[in-house]
Amino acid sequence: MKPTIAKTKEDILQVIALRRSVLVNEFQFSRYQDEPDYYDFTSTIYIIKNDNNKVIGTVRVRSDTNRLQRVAIHPKYRKTGVGSTLLKHAIEKHKELYVMAPEETIPFYEKHGFNITGEKKRGKHHLYYRMQNF
Repeated sequence: MKPTIAKTKEDILQVIALRRSVLVNEFQFSRYQDEPDYYDFTSTIYIIKNDNNKVIGTVRVRSDTNRLQRVAIHPKYRKTGVGSTLLKHAIEKHKELYVMAPEETIPFYEKHGFNITGEKKRGKHHLYYRMQNF
């Protein structure tokens, strides 16, 4: 599975559907009205598709800040390397990245060389930590 950039209308619609399912409904990391948002038009959205041409993983990198956002992996494909492949690809393309990571995702980012910088932010349902790989 190789990451590509979401370019077609169908890709973007699948990305939004996946993010709403995972980030809004499952984990409550985002609000429904935040999917999609303005930054989808000014960011790079990487995707991985399965053999049936369905988006199974996505990550967004904001071009104005190199902030990693909206990481969403279909439940069936978690712990299969999809998330790691997307993150490694984003690092390769953008070098220095940061993320506001929900507490439960910290080990995943640490495994890929990210460190907590000390900044914390309380969301509606989660505590987020700023992590960066530089």
